[in-house]
Amino acid sequence: MNYSITTLPQIFLNSHHEKIEDHIGWIEPCGLVYLKTMKHGGVDISNIKASNDVVSYVRTIQSTQSGTGKSYVPYRNFNTNTNINTIAYEITAQIVGKLDLAPENMEDFKNYINYAVSEVMQNVLDHSGSACGGHVVGQSYPQKGKVQFAVSDCGVGLMATLQNEYGVRSEREAILKALEPQVSGSVVIGPYGEKRNAGIGLFALKCIIDETKGQLLIISNDTIYTRHNGKESFEHVPESRFCGTLVAFELSEHNTDYYFEEFKKMHIWSAVNKTDEEEFF
Repeated sequence: MNYSITTLPQIFLNSHHEKIEDHIGWIEPCGLVYLKTMKHGGVDISNIKASNDVVSYVRTIQSTQSGTGKSYVPYRNFNTNTNINTIAYEITAQIVGKLDLAPENMEDFKNYINYAVSEVMQNVLDHSGSACGGHVVGQSYPQKGKVQFAVSDCGVGLMATLQNEYGVRSEREAILKALEPQVSGSVVIGPYGEKRNAGIGLFALKCIIDETKGQLLIISNDTIYTRHNGKESFEHVPESRFCGTLVAFELSEHNTDYYFEEFKKMHIWSAVNKTDEEEFF
């Protein structure tokens, strides 16, 4: 089985087993963080075998301290002591730098990805309650002109994060609610009830995915959500052994039509504020 952004929903359907047996012929960042989260959750993955190429790739991407000059971002574990913005900037510049883009397009593509990665990583730290911190991996595919990033944690999931404030009753409802603008499970950090973010992280990522014709995958405990070409689908495994949240997305530079500043005006600022006045960012 290939552990890719398109096949992970099918793999997830077997996530109720205490021991997983499989043979991996190909693995993408989403597959790597998925297995790490399963392992942290106590699932026995020792019976999973892999091709020599996969074994070599996984060992390299986990052991290399720097991927400078490479098409991948080495696996990183991050926690509350991590500077999210610094990591997001470094890994974005490294990944996008491998693509054959004009300077002005490269900068815009970097902005799209940097924003998406930093928001997802910050969400993990803000309200996942993850004892293992977060996992992040990235990979560029220069020949296909696309990049994939995956972030996961072994925390409480989206329903537990949002149920008190929004009354969601399932992970499916929580995922859909999290994709709306101005929805946040972040902790209050100020004397007047301010939250760390404006609740636009996953909403903005959804907009980016739709505009770039990319792919989005979200797992929250027993439910997996996919989005591609504006179409979404769910899979539910009541006895899933996956515990936590995973967000993976894939973007193609060939389909990035808007300048990042224009994108913010058209989708983020207008959706959050219902106006075309001064930019939010």
